[in-house]
Amino acid sequence: MSNHTTSKLKVTELDFDLIKNSLKDYLKSQTQFSDYDFEGSGMAVLLDLLSYNTHYNAFYTNMIANEMFLDSTTLRSSAVSLAKQLGYTPRSVIGAKAKVNITFSPNDLGGTDTDITRLGTHVVIPKGSVFLTELNNKTYGFVSTGSYTATPTTNSTGGFLVSSSSSSDVVPYIASNIEITQGVYSSIQYVYNEQIKNQQFIIPNEGVDTSTITVLVTDTLSGTSGDIYTLSTDYTAVTSDSKVFFVQEILNSKYEIYFGDGNIGASPVNGNIIDITYVVSEGDASNGATIFKVDPIKSPFYGVNSSTTTYAPTVSLVEKAAAGAPQEDLNSIKYLAPRNYEAQNRAVTTDDYVVKILSDYPQLDAVRCWGGEENDPPQYGKVYLSIKPVKGYILSDTEKENIKKNILKSRNVITVEPVLVDPEYIFLVINAVIKWDSRLTPLTDATLMAGVRNEIVEWGQNNLEKFETYFRYSRLVSAVDDYNAGVVNNEISVKLRAEIVPTLGESINYTIKFANPLYHPHAGHQGTLSSSPFTYAGHTSCVLNDVDGVMQIVSGQSAVVSSDAGTIDYNAGKIVLTGFRPTAVSDGGTLSITVKPNNNDIVPNYNQLLTIRDSDLSVSMLDDSSVIGGTVGVTRASSIY
Repeated sequence: MSNHTTSKLKVTELDFDLIKNSLKDYLKSQTQFSDYDFEGSGMAVLLDLLSYNTHYNAFYTNMIANEMFLDSTTLRSSAVSLAKQLGYTPRSVIGAKAKVNITFSPNDLGGTDTDITRLGTHVVIPKGSVFLTELNNKTYGFVSTGSYTATPTTNSTGGFLVSSSSSSDVVPYIASNIEITQGVYSSIQYVYNEQIKNQQFIIPNEGVDTSTITVLVTDTLSGTSGDIYTLSTDYTAVTSDSKVFFVQEILNSKYEIYFGDGNIGASPVNGNIIDITYVVSEGDASNGATIFKVDPIKSPFYGVNSSTTTYAPTVSLVEKAAAGAPQEDLNSIKYLAPRNYEAQNRAVTTDDYVVKILSDYPQLDAVRCWGGEENDPPQYGKVYLSIKPVKGYILSDTEKENIKKNILKSRNVITVEPVLVDPEYIFLVINAVIKWDSRLTPLTDATLMAGVRNEIVEWGQNNLEKFETYFRYSRLVSAVDDYNAGVVNNEISVKLRAEIVPTLGESINYTIKFANPLYHPHAGHQGTLSSSPFTYAGHTSCVLNDVDGVMQIVSGQSAVVSSDAGTIDYNAGKIVLTGFRPTAVSDGGTLSITVKPNNNDIVPNYNQLLTIRDSDLSVSMLDDSSVIGGTVGVTRASSIY
């Protein structure tokens, strides 16, 4: 007789084996199956089938439950749907953008047929003009997303002339700072039908850059040229007459256009033709492109006649292609959607500013924001932002202006001025002495040394280069110790290096903030500060040093050129160069200043970023095999990189 007394199934089990055992225990408790052999009978197959079915249903239900919540979802499509409930539209693909100048030669415009020909007033560069570039053995297309005008430069006579006999009268036609976006133009047309409830206007392409979408609504009955509808970014600014459209992501990473209902945003009327144009882009693939050529441009040449002519102008680079980005990924949606909802599409707190920058400007690696009252010195009525781009060290002036004008202007408090400041980089100068035992690893000292170098650089990339990220000395030491069994221990020394680009020949005050206490030598002794060489007051190979808080300039012959070049505050970690006027600086005009910190743990301040360059890293190897073996011997230097 069975000893089992289970009269109820255990419904909390989800694992296959546990489900099957629960079913067996339940059946064994029934008098009909007393002393029944469940393993050696056909009943075992039925139990397996029931267990599998229950296991599948439990797994499916668990997955469905996970996808119902933003925090636990694992599918991007689920995150997109949940973010929609929070009023958040995940970022689309963003095409890389470049700026170029376009120059039309007078000869190309037909100005040499006669001795003197009066040319037209301008040449139109139509929207959608195609530009080509090659990068990494692949050709990418760029398009102009707006219409531009090339105008002639003024010649000596004040007219716009071309003369075959007078070169002074020959002038080019130039369009400056034309913005082009990577991708190809595409379009789709719909007819608005009020009889269809919830009519959808779907863009069928993937890889759409939603910032390039334009919508033209034409009334075929009135025969008008149509109304341009613009993308709405703020519901609070939309009235019943606002000609705006909205965008939302749907299945398969595609997008849908929808309009207002007549209360919030104007609604098209029955029979309206809706033309949707947009750019399909490859995201960040063309970032860094610098050489462009233009496909022949077909355009009217106004002034002489307006007939369409084909031109082949030359293209010169103003700003290389940058700021391209892929579609927003799952983790970013899960992070930004609730924070965007919290910010309510406005920028009031510093966190609001960070969220808007992260959601609207994806080409950044780190962002830091602080109020003007926290600044040094305090600047009330301002908020400061520092952004580290994905590529490079600082944003261009154009990118800063774009962020202030298109992202922050309509959202920040009108009495608060956003100020974008460049990140200040503090470079960690690492000198690592690696003690290793050649008997504990098959690697040679050269191979092990190269591996340690890579480990330190990668550790810096993974643990530093973010705002408010500290350098923890012990963690770097531990990472090096754990790199390979052959590493016995290591001795690492750390210095700090900053860079400035002084204006040559001008007497200017410079402030360098390390924001960490610096080593203060005994009174009367020269400190540990050093610099790269420069020319000063006719003396070559000059360097900076410090003595008792005073900055000095010393020539290569150890002669003091200036005994009072500024001050150094050891406690605050601040250096002030007073009236500093070098006439030449090595290293391409960049002056490096290196100091020894008082502590090995380094804490950055506000817009400061810590980083480790490979060029600032020195690694040497010492073989400790004789010491580990217990014999008396001399530790020998194996190699120095």
